[in-house]
Amino acid sequence: MAFFSDLEGLILDRHLKNKADELIVLSGYIGPLPIENLAKRNIKSKIIWGTLAEDKKTFTSAFHKKYQAITSDISNTTEVLYKHSYDHSKIYCWLKNDKPVEIISGSANFSNRGLKGSHRETLFNVNASQFLTVHNYLKVALQGSVLCTSHSGPDSSAIHESG
Repeated sequence: MAFFSDLEGLILDRHLKNKADELIVLSGYIGPLPIENLAKRNIKSKIIWGTLAEDKKTFTSAFHKKYQAITSDISNTTEVLYKHSYDHSKIYCWLKNDKPVEIISGSANFSNRGLKGSHRETLFNVNASQFLTVHNYLKVALQGSVLCTSHSGPDSSAIHESG
């Protein structure tokens, strides 16, 4: 299935349909508003900023502090991570008992610009035969990332130095 509109609603509320208990997002770029909205949902989530290793111009202290506040907030189970190496993927993977139940991928970053508006970005269901491969890719991405609360922020010279 292909999705062209209401991508934010699709991502934020999909766990209600597929009964997932966790969401892993690997996104080239991320934005604070979708992450804040996701943190209000009742689903464990890990959001990986994939392109930060090479794209420092969008890494502001204000965004970093927001991501740290969300990750540190014990009232939710949302974590923001920064990937050590560049990854422009956009993958949304819902898990139930640590097993993929649905994976969607495409061009939409986990940001306001990527998820809002109609016919700006696209997302597609990944075939179930590829779930294990994609899930393993995400596990490697998680291993190659640092939690935002362990990172010193935009003034540091490289992501991997603090992780």
